[in-house]
Amino acid sequence: YNPRTLKPTIPSSIKSITLLYKDIQYQIAEMGSYGAYLTLLSVLIQLELLKRASSSEKYRCIVKNAITNIERFIQIMKTELNINVKSTATIREHSSHKVQKMIDYLQNAFTNSDREKDMQCLIFCKRRSTAKALYHIIKYYGDYSIKECVQNFPIKPDFVVGLNKDLPSDIENIISQSFNRNAIEKF
Repeated sequence: YNPRTLKPTIPSSIKSITLLYKDIQYQIAEMGSYGAYLTLLSVLIQLELLKRASSSEKYRCIVKNAITNIERFIQIMKTELNINVKSTATIREHSSHKVQKMIDYLQNAFTNSDREKDMQCLIFCKRRSTAKALYHIIKYYGDYSIKECVQNFPIKPDFVVGLNKDLPSDIENIISQSFNRNAIEKF
């Protein structure tokens, strides 16, 4: 209960877990199950960090339960959809129409013989998790270590993520700023 209004409320720590689940739902709708799978892996890391930083045993149990659920989702995607395989066919099959169109556009634009030699592009996303998932999708799509990678897919992806609120100057923020600066300088 909120002490000021005496109305039932959800603690902000629980809201952060709820937002992670909503992000997974968003990625399934926008990017398809492959993008959601990549987001699940990212969420799992975030939950592990929340578990380590938890101040109470009650909250730690809630986070452990969320981790168990996410691990279950990942396992289902691996076994039922065979989605953990990094192949262009798997990426296309389990991606939304939007992602498929983006890959087709990038492939056509960057392999066209009439293109400028040093062509570059920016892709803007609504969410940080979408930027990270798209980075991995494009990276896997042109990865020459994969047997059926798309030949002549000369894209070297990188991503920059912004923050929607001011964070204290901690080591993660400093690393993030440095990573962003390096990505922009490469571009």
